[in-house]
Amino acid sequence: MKLNLPKGWASGFPVDGDEHAFAGPPSDAADILSELEIYDVAAPALRQYAGEMIRLGWLSGDANKDDNAQLQMIVTLLHGYPQSSPALLRGSLEVTVVEKLKDPRLTAWLSHLNWLSTRERIESPYEPGSVNVDTIRQIAKMSVYGDGPVRAMTLLHKLGVSVHVTRAMLGTRVDGCAFWCLANRPLIGLSLRYDRLDNFWFSLLHECAHVALHVTGPNQAFADDFSVRDALEDVEVEANLVAADSAIPRAIWKRSEAARWPTPTNIQRVASEAEVHPSIAAGRIRYEKNDYTLFSKLVGQGEVSKLFGI
Repeated sequence: MKLNLPKGWASGFPVDGDEHAFAGPPSDAADILSELEIYDVAAPALRQYAGEMIRLGWLSGDANKDDNAQLQMIVTLLHGYPQSSPALLRGSLEVTVVEKLKDPRLTAWLSHLNWLSTRERIESPYEPGSVNVDTIRQIAKMSVYGDGPVRAMTLLHKLGVSVHVTRAMLGTRVDGCAFWCLANRPLIGLSLRYDRLDNFWFSLLHECAHVALHVTGPNQAFADDFSVRDALEDVEVEANLVAADSAIPRAIWKRSEAARWPTPTNIQRVASEAEVHPSIAAGRIRYEKNDYTLFSKLVGQGEVSKLFGI
């Protein structure tokens, strides 16, 4: 199905100017329409989720008044999809992967995050290398504070990173993402698919690793579903290792009693030595044993949404 886009359909974009059309080189109208071919299926499929997107604030209430207006709003939203050319997109957002997923909800969430980056005020430009292994370790140590997630977000903003905790539509299989956004800086998005401290911290550290190592400019984008364990790309394995080692350095973990005899006491002990919240150690054990019934009282269930009011 080809989209029948009326003249002037793009007039409602949150930002003006062709240079903002994508996080990449300036695009003329023909290029934009060509790049939007990926949405020939995504836009119509998203119409069944219009009510939820209105509730989430992704679309205005007018989207339910007229079919043509609804479709135009959805296409405008999708125009924020993080890419400047489908052929150049790298990482887990490669076009073939997105099409294989057959879930336009992921595409919509990523697009919404991209538009959010154009509406925030960040004082400092992003300097390449400002998010590095030392920074990620510093962020992990913020987990010991009751408002640690908020502190981490504040630090990343000061470093020029666009970072958002924004729920995806129900059923979307995504925990986090990292890509070069419309505001010409790295963006990190977290979905709170699992509203737990351990999931928040690992997701944030993993996406920070992508920013430090992989997202160095346009056409590099990653969306992560941490329930997938098999056949991971090398970049995902690398980001996992950086996140895990930044949270609890491998030397500390290997010699800890928690790694061999996981008990609440040993979890508290290794977390204290690593200077991180116990939820991080408990989450690591749950992941390694693939048993998410363990230590449920230590992972901070429901704590993250309270901090961000969502």
